[in-house]
Amino acid sequence: MTAQQRFAASQDLNPGSPETSSETGGNPGEGDTHGSGNQPAPTPPAKDGKPADAKRPESAQLLINVMGGALILEFIHQVFSFILAVLNFDVLKATAKRTVGEESDFSDTLINLTAWGSLAMTTLISLVIIAVLASMVWLFNKQSKHAGTARRMLFIFSLYFTFRLFLVFMTRPATGTDSPDWLYVIDGSLQILVGVAAVLVIVFANRSETLEYTGEMEKLRQLEQEQKKLQEQRAREAREKLNNADKSGKSGKSGKSSKNSPKVHDEADYGTFKGMIGRWFKGGKNDKNDKNDKPDNNSHDDKS
Repeated sequence: MTAQQRFAASQDLNPGSPETSSETGGNPGEGDTHGSGNQPAPTPPAKDGKPADAKRPESAQLLINVMGGALILEFIHQVFSFILAVLNFDVLKATAKRTVGEESDFSDTLINLTAWGSLAMTTLISLVIIAVLASMVWLFNKQSKHAGTARRMLFIFSLYFTFRLFLVFMTRPATGTDSPDWLYVIDGSLQILVGVAAVLVIVFANRSETLEYTGEMEKLRQLEQEQKKLQEQRAREAREKLNNADKSGKSGKSGKSSKNSPKVHDEADYGTFKGMIGRWFKGGKNDKNDKNDKPDNNSHDDKS
């Protein structure tokens, strides 16, 4: 056998050698991986313990969108309210002067400072409320552990905005002001839109899908399971007491003591209000029977 034939035979016996791998253009051992077939792509890891493909329910998404738009409109309303207050500053100043008294010794400068301070304070409080509600929307959107608290906060302030909606139709602008009418029209329209959005938020916040999204529904289920376990434990205790009472009666107790021993006919009612009332009535009847038995025993002793 020639040298070339021996070399070719050695190559057939070692297909993973560097020479053959260089000829095929691959790395040693690469053919095994290609021949194993296509493997499924790994699933994306879960984020915050939740599957990556989890979708937000429609009611929760609508709540976020509607409440976000309502907060923007409420911010614009507060801007218009501040502008109207500045334009009608004389009315605000007269109100502050009537508050402190017409014949008071306060100077006009102090009254002006009081009026400006009240205006700044009310505006600041309104902006803080808007910021708090915006943070609640953010927590609800992130589905954090405080999402349930955020939902309840949005629900409560939506009730306030709904109540303010009815006040818009019952109030009228102050007379004798220099403010243009179109400012009042825009400001009132903004309050109406915020009130309508608040009604929608109330509807979306109370849907079962939203409660599932915030995790409140799961907490309610856990509470129901705990109550069920508690009822089963009370029923088990009632059965144990019944068994103990039966054993004590069989061990030689008198009939009177067995009558006075507490018994619960309905084990499921043990520990409930119904069971307590039943045991109370039964105890009263037993006391009456004891009182009736005592004179009979005394008369029997006298006859003897």
